[in-house]
Amino acid sequence: MGIGVLEDSYLAKPPGTSTVGENPQSSSDTASVTDLKKDGDIVLVPQPSDSPNDPLNWSPAWKNSQMLILAFSSGVTIALGPMISPGLVIISKQYDVNPDTVSAFMVGTIVLFTGSVTFFTASGANILGKRPFFVIAGFIIESFGIPAVFGLAAVAYCLILPAIYFVVMETTYTMPRGNAKAILLDEAVADKKGGARDAWIEVEGKPVNEPKEAYVSQLRLFRGRLSQQSFWKGTLKPFPLIAFPAVLFSTFVYASFFCWLLMIGVLSVNIFAAPPYNLNPAQIGLTNIPLAIGTLIFTPISGWMADAVPMWLAKRNNGIYEPEFRLVLMAIAAPLSTAGFIGFGISTGEGLPQGWCLVWITMHAVAVPFASQAAISYVIDCHTEDANQAFVTINFVKALLSFIASTVSNGLLEKFGPRTLFVGIAMLNLGISTLTIPSYIYGKRLRSWVRVLLFISARMRSNTLAGGTQRMV
Repeated sequence: MGIGVLEDSYLAKPPGTSTVGENPQSSSDTASVTDLKKDGDIVLVPQPSDSPNDPLNWSPAWKNSQMLILAFSSGVTIALGPMISPGLVIISKQYDVNPDTVSAFMVGTIVLFTGSVTFFTASGANILGKRPFFVIAGFIIESFGIPAVFGLAAVAYCLILPAIYFVVMETTYTMPRGNAKAILLDEAVADKKGGARDAWIEVEGKPVNEPKEAYVSQLRLFRGRLSQQSFWKGTLKPFPLIAFPAVLFSTFVYASFFCWLLMIGVLSVNIFAAPPYNLNPAQIGLTNIPLAIGTLIFTPISGWMADAVPMWLAKRNNGIYEPEFRLVLMAIAAPLSTAGFIGFGISTGEGLPQGWCLVWITMHAVAVPFASQAAISYVIDCHTEDANQAFVTINFVKALLSFIASTVSNGLLEKFGPRTLFVGIAMLNLGISTLTIPSYIYGKRLRSWVRVLLFISARMRSNTLAGGTQRMV
């Protein structure tokens, strides 16, 4: 047993388990690290090639510039919902519709559309590259000029789009190979090589030395097909991943924490606009400042802890790293979130000073990055090769639950009141968080189980195809 993680009796090293300093993607238990490229003592995963065009070999400044632009672009897109929230009550009165309808169409629909379209963008990015999709998305958002808030977003995208075009280059890289060299060997040569008496063909292809691609060439939006995989198969691939235990757990945790964060943002508008607070939209908007400050402070801390804590545990586990060590961050997220919901419900239900309300909702905002780091990094470690598709699944479920929550949240608030509603949310979120315990204890066995089942499935498909070929012959 490795610090609470049960050992597996089938595989010595299930996917994700590795020795500190070893390449986690190596299939050999005795893999040598002498030829692996490192950054100090850290083994680089994935391993960079020797090509100057490999994005993994770009300078840190160039990589960080692209990351900052994409992060800012994502932030503008995600911020549309919270930016609209303070005006939900005004929109509801202006158009004489109930608050749930307004929040569903003005907030939930944006989240649902974003989560749904990732099935297509993820598959398309694998085939055509990521650069065209960086997408296209900017032009779409810039085109929707709904008053004020969307106008501000359009202005932001006017600045973002040129930066994306001139700085954010294609990150999908396919190593070119030299022309395959076919050698036809006659019977005599085959005999000398110990081969069959029939003539046979030996094909060899070696990587070629690449010249550095010119900057002007890198500005191309389309590079043709970068992969021969089917677009529609890629679109459907994320759905079965929900059956993987690690993906299922991470989906529930990630979706739950973000769904409630959205729900608090929607409901706090009605709560703070009503007595005893009686805030106007501008004042309601200012209530988001403590949440923003807390998130800005604790997001980098949670990111650091997501690596530091598992490495600390691995060193105390005789150098054996387990992905389940990532889940320790839930020990911070779950109590903070539970206390935040209960405290906010009681404070608003009793009409306590607004400062108390902001303290409690900030606690949940602080809990979100710890929960998301635990969930996302756990999936990456367990299913590295399928991580992109797993993220599509996770984001879609989050978007679907957020849409449902935005549709019914105000009705639930009116029916149950803030105290009962938020205490109920706290208990539901805590119940989902407790799934961390069995995931941590049995995670290694579940990873082994998934690998064995996939192996059996692949062998069965291979035997089926072989049988079909023999029958055709």
